[in-house]
Amino acid sequence: MAAPLGGEDNRVQPLEADGNVGTKPGSGHPCAEEEQVGVQDYLPRLPRQASNGPSNGHGPPASEPPAPIVLAHELPFRIGALELRPSTCEVISAEGNQTVQPRVMQVIVALARRRGEVVPHEDLLAECWPGRIVGDDAIHRCVAIIRRLGETSGSFIVENVSRVGYRLTPLDETTPALARPLRRYVLTAAILLGLAALAWFAFAGGSPFRPGGKGVEVMVMPFTAASANAEEAALATGITDELIVRMRRVPELKVVTGGALAPVGDSPAADHRVEGSVRLQKNGLRVSARLMDASGQVVWSQTFDRRISDLLQVQEDIARAVADELSVSLDVGIDSRSYGGTDNPEAFANYVQGSARLYDTDGSLGIAYLERAVELDPGYVKALAALSEAYGFSRNLVSSRREDQEWLRKQGLASARALRANPGIWQGHTARSYYELGRGNLAEAEAQYLRAVALDPGDDPAAKDTLASLASEFGLVRTMLEFRRSKAVIDPYYSSDSRLVGDLVLAGQQEEARALFATLPKETLAIHPGVAVDAFWAQLLAGDVEGARELAIRKKLFPPYGRVPDFQFDPADMPDPSVVDLRQWADAKFGEGGRADLVFLALLAAQNGKQAAALEYLRLAHRRTGAYGYRFLWHPALADVRRTEGFARLVNDLGLVAAWRKSGVWGDYCRPEPAGEITCR
Repeated sequence: MAAPLGGEDNRVQPLEADGNVGTKPGSGHPCAEEEQVGVQDYLPRLPRQASNGPSNGHGPPASEPPAPIVLAHELPFRIGALELRPSTCEVISAEGNQTVQPRVMQVIVALARRRGEVVPHEDLLAECWPGRIVGDDAIHRCVAIIRRLGETSGSFIVENVSRVGYRLTPLDETTPALARPLRRYVLTAAILLGLAALAWFAFAGGSPFRPGGKGVEVMVMPFTAASANAEEAALATGITDELIVRMRRVPELKVVTGGALAPVGDSPAADHRVEGSVRLQKNGLRVSARLMDASGQVVWSQTFDRRISDLLQVQEDIARAVADELSVSLDVGIDSRSYGGTDNPEAFANYVQGSARLYDTDGSLGIAYLERAVELDPGYVKALAALSEAYGFSRNLVSSRREDQEWLRKQGLASARALRANPGIWQGHTARSYYELGRGNLAEAEAQYLRAVALDPGDDPAAKDTLASLASEFGLVRTMLEFRRSKAVIDPYYSSDSRLVGDLVLAGQQEEARALFATLPKETLAIHPGVAVDAFWAQLLAGDVEGARELAIRKKLFPPYGRVPDFQFDPADMPDPSVVDLRQWADAKFGEGGRADLVFLALLAAQNGKQAAALEYLRLAHRRTGAYGYRFLWHPALADVRRTEGFARLVNDLGLVAAWRKSGVWGDYCRPEPAGEITCR
């Protein structure tokens, strides 16, 4: 039998039976079960013995498989400096409390029952995965977590006995001298292996996020809408995106995205796949989800009938179920504020629907959802940042300065709230950077951008996306391309990102831009119609003039684009600034807006050798209402224009030179001269 507290062998000790330790099973804790068991001075319960046959007191007879471990039946116990409470899945140490997955706790109990002895693989499967067919990798992942737990606390070691099983050995003063330094050697080896891996990635040009790295690879397929309902589609997209964010916070998982845009053949098949569907119902919605292994066998499935405001809990349930089935530790709960999220289900539901409508032609519905989200949770950073972006985007849709300034005012308030809510994450700083760009304060805009770069978590595609777009505004085209490409390193899905078409054009890589555009599905082009303009320029700059003209006509781009290569000024669509009052023409055609239209006309004028006209269009564009647009100053069509004194004066007047001088981070196309002037190329 197990030795009680105070016996000769006290390396694995039960907790004191004071009646106050731990959380009672059935209390609502994720690991709790219905039956309640008191705390007693015993080790974890031994497997049930058969009524006949020999027994050594440490396990069942060889002819009887061990009984499954029911955590609610297991009593709290100690291993060295750790207190373990199986019924609540808690591990308590001097550093604090942590919760492990139920499957991990079951394996700890199984190993602790027979401390110092080898527990065969088949016994672990019978006790911890009863009635399930799982591979050895499931055991390996649990043991890896348990081994780290023992090593970091100095409480025990877990040894792998090749082709037999595992042995847990407690560490304390009575442990033989040869065993005590093992933890130090294991940690040293781990550090050396880590440094070696990092060195390999650095010199080989690889990345720890590249497919094929360690960890369980899980492909999250886009959840589908059960009908053509637009709201269903928005909810399905939101559920998919947030589920990916949550699962990426699990250290043991390598999460990639599946679906129509996922590249084929670029990476091995994922170990597991998550997929599901969303259907709106009269009083809420139904979310169906399932987890499948590499062979296509369903290992978990569940249907949730919930209210829309319960979306947050549905995703939490799915993420926890997946983590449990894969025996990994899910280290994020409903409170996701550490990365800008919310613990308010209704706020989250509004955020999902608002984000899906962020770039609608009429953005009012998306804004209404996002405003409701931040009303419900004033500290919801992701919603505040999205709302700030929506306000900024709306500036491009108005033609009066009064409306433009009202949107700018709202953008300023939302971005300030996002930054104030959590200045330790990137979203508030990027929101503030866009606001400062919109008001022409480029020095502060670049400062906020650089702060966001310093806070880049490294594994969030949304951060890479936003930082890439901001980098282009300051002329950091190479940095822009690095950020955008790094999304595909995190998740191969993004190798077909439509935004990359415009980035490649800006970087002068026209053939690659054309090839990528040809692979984009119609659905993507419908969501991001502006990519057609990028594709037009990729065709034109690559020398395929007829292809560019055909694309311009088919996509109904600006009329002058459809007339290439026969360029000529047109009093109605593109007047000659040398003979027409350009501002008067723009007022009549665009009101006080038209910034983007004027920039695109400047590019066409420059491409046809009309450098003076291109500069006039650019100057007028940046005096109009609207947001941003500095990235087009680095367009290949403006290469000759950038070499002129007029362009140097333009970037100085816009405030870019002051921003570069203040930060010391100069764009790729302009450099300071000793006399205080600049040259651009």
